[in-house]
Amino acid sequence: MRIAGEIILKSLGAWVAIWGFSRLLNAPKKLECYTAGVGMIGWAVYLIVEVFNDGILMKNFLAAVAVALVSQAMARHFKAPVILFVIPGILPMVPGAGMYRIVYSIVMGPENMVGTYLLETATAAGAIALGIFLGEALQKVFFYEFHR
Repeated sequence: MRIAGEIILKSLGAWVAIWGFSRLLNAPKKLECYTAGVGMIGWAVYLIVEVFNDGILMKNFLAAVAVALVSQAMARHFKAPVILFVIPGILPMVPGAGMYRIVYSIVMGPENMVGTYLLETATAAGAIALGIFLGEALQKVFFYEFHR
């Protein structure tokens, strides 16, 4: 039960952070809460997968698929561009700390760690990109198949 509480609390924190990000980037006011909701869903999926599988690839991939599917649904419902929901949705998963570690290792220190950090960051970014692609492809296949 403790893990569920942590996931809910962290997901709500992600909602607040993404809502602020949406305000900062002047997202349409009527959609700010919904863009934050997409990000909250993506982060919740990330945290749930983390409980079962600590691999960076699976966490980012499944969360990105969820973000893509929910973003497509929101875009259709609100008749808005999908990118308006996808960018805030993937924001919590972006491997910014990995990029920092790469640059820090290049500038300050142990060069033998640059490759490790680079591989980890590229894996996370690739999993996010692949998850978005697959989520959008799945949505198009199912939407067009069942709504002819």
